Amino acid sequence: MTPPSLAAPASGPGAVDLDARTDQDLDLLPYGVIALDREGVIVRYNRVEARLARLDRALVLGKDFFRTVAPCTATPEFEGRFRAFIADPNGPSRIRFEYVFNFRFGAQEVDIDLVRSSFPDRVYVCVGRRAFRRAPLRDTGIPGAALDGVALSQLAPNESKMGVVRDALERRNLVLDASFLDVLAVTFQRDARGTIEDLGVAYGRRLALDLEAEAGEAFDAALADIPIVTTMELVTNLFARQGWGALAVDLRPARSGVMAFTLERSAFAEAPGTLGGKRCGLVAGILRALLSHVATKPLVVQESKCSAEGAGTCTFIATGARREEQLGAAMRTSPPPSIEEVLRAMGSGG
Repeated sequence: MTPPSLAAPASGPGAVDLDARTDQDLDLLPYGVIALDREGVIVRYNRVEARLARLDRALVLGKDFFRTVAPCTATPEFEGRFRAFIADPNGPSRIRFEYVFNFRFGAQEVDIDLVRSSFPDRVYVCVGRRAFRRAPLRDTGIPGAALDGVALSQLAPNESKMGVVRDALERRNLVLDASFLDVLAVTFQRDARGTIEDLGVAYGRRLALDLEAEAGEAFDAALADIPIVTTMELVTNLFARQGWGALAVDLRPARSGVMAFTLERSAFAEAPGTLGGKRCGLVAGILRALLSHVATKPLVVQESKCSAEGAGTCTFIATGARREEQLGAAMRTSPPPSIEEVLRAMGSGG
């Protein structure tokens, strides 16, 4: 029996409703929503659909729905209806039909609503689940339907090397120990005005002690006594193990008293939610604590670019605490500055 919350709506939302909703609003709907352009490319994808298809929204946006993401829909019964629907702007505002998503982990019997958008080159696909099966069907009853849906590993075959950790349901996970929850409680009990950066700093101090132990076991030395390149390798490996993403450090500007970091596949930037703007304040706080520990002096870290705002990667700049205002001023430009632009704005210095 399908949970009522996942069933197709008795009378689903109209085009204006869906067009007017933000991505966060779509995430609150109890059924799957996919927006496709005229060519079948995914332009919107809500949380329910991502969860039940075991796909990551960050990886499917911009992909061809019928060819890459859901090849089991490349049939006259699904793609054919979609093509005819979008080609006829004077046709009905919505049509409904039954279908079977034959995923590798099990088949799902669904009701599909194609809903016309107020944008002529967009159609919404609303997906209501009627029944779940624990295994794929040998025969879906749909002529020409593929027997397997795409697996997330096919969309991102090397993401484990990019500091991405997933569970058995393909959900992205962060590997956090109990000390993170302890730090969370202590930080916000101490100061109700505490920020996400404060939490990152508090947790980063715990992680610094773990890295000290790791350095002692591996090199019989403290972090401050091993080469900075080796220390940064320990830090980047830590980020990958915990699932934050692939961290890289640029030490070239270090002679100017600055370090630059990029984080690819940031867990915060890719996470669905209501936060706007730059999302990786916790990461900046962790880096601040780790770098201050290694340098044995206070440092500051600010995020200059975030992939949540369209940048290719998230970028962080670190420098001495006495240059915090100078760093902040260099960051306050639109569009966000590159590392080179920040360095030029700050000039040289320790």
